[in-house]
Order: sequence, then C-alpha cells, then structure tokens
Amino acid sequence: MKLVLILSICASLFPSIGVGAVIVNGGFDSGSLAPWFNDRVFGSSRTWRLGSLDPHSGGFYAFGLGEIELRQNFTATLGSEITAFSFFVGQQFANLGNPKFEIFYSDGTSTGLRQFVIDPAHASGGSSSGWFWDEVNLLPFVDSSRSVSGVSIVGIPGNTLRVDTFTLNTVPEPALTMWFLASSFMAVHPRRRNGIQR
Repeated sequence: MKLVLILSICASLFPSIGVGAVIVNGGFDSGSLAPWFNDRVFGSSRTWRLGSLDPHSGGFYAFGLGEIELRQNFTATLGSEITAFSFFVGQQFANLGNPKFEIFYSDGTSTGLRQFVIDPAHASGGSSSGWFWDEVNLLPFVDSSRSVSGVSIVGIPGNTLRVDTFTLNTVPEPALTMWFLASSFMAVHPRRRNGIQR
C-alpha cells in the first residue's frame, strides 16, 4: 500500500521534475533580453526591447517594431525528444499582420522563415489597452531527425509585435528516470541491519 502511494505521488510530480526546459529566459522575466538578441533586419524597424504593459505571463514581454529578428541559440536538442515548443504572440487586432518564425538546426539547416497568422478566435487575455495574446505551436514544424539549436521571430512591417512565454520542453533523461525509481524504492524499503530497521 505504501509503495503504491509513493509511486502515485512520484508519478504526479514527474512531469514538473523530469521535463527539461531548454530555452533560457523564455518569459523575459530576468528583466533583460539576454540570451535573446536582435539579428537580421528585413525592412524598416526598431530593435526588440522589453515592455511590461499587460504581459502574457510574469512581468515582462519583448516587443519589436517592423521586420527585425529576435533570436536565441541554445543547447542542441534532438527533435524527437521535444514534447512542447511554443510561444505567445501579442498584437492589437486592429493592426493585424503576419509575423514569421524560423527554427534552426545544429547541422546548419533551418525551416526557413515561415509566416503564421494570428487568429483572433484563439486569442485570450484581452486588456483595456486593446492587446490580445495568441499561442503559436512550433512542434509540428520540427524535424524529429535533426537537433534543434535555435529559434527566432520576425515582426511585421509598420506595426508592433509582442512575444512572451517561449517554451521548449523535452522528455526526461533516462538517468533521471532511473534515479527517481530507485529513490522511490528506497523510501519504501529502507535498509535493515541485523533485523533492525534504521
């Protein structure tokens, strides 16, 4: 009975403990853009910076004006091990535009710039300032046979775009799984010496 109870608790905690977060400062709540950086410029624009008016989560978001790229490179992660890859984009729907994203691989290839549509029907978080947030799921665009090593977002001509809550999660490491199971077993079956439980 005790074993079942402990394993049930471990199973409920496992997703939050075992899943590895790859993107650093995905919500910009360090109060800085780093390790994100402004990269390619495709048209008239102003650099990405931080804002704090109605963020999707936490206290900050990044915003850019025009067609400039915000990018982060990170530890190469095999596409088949990625379980979640998304971010939230914010825009005033009176000024709809079509931003772009790009996924980069460790072999030097990429998805190329891919345009996506902000869908008001999926949006949430309406505010008095007129901004809404829509989630963009990148997982369907990941090549599972390659290692993902970076991601970027490119804004829209003549308008401001906000981004927040970038997430890239992976499956648990096998070593971590084994440690977790061993710890659970030891909690249920403590060591005995000379018939005396210690």
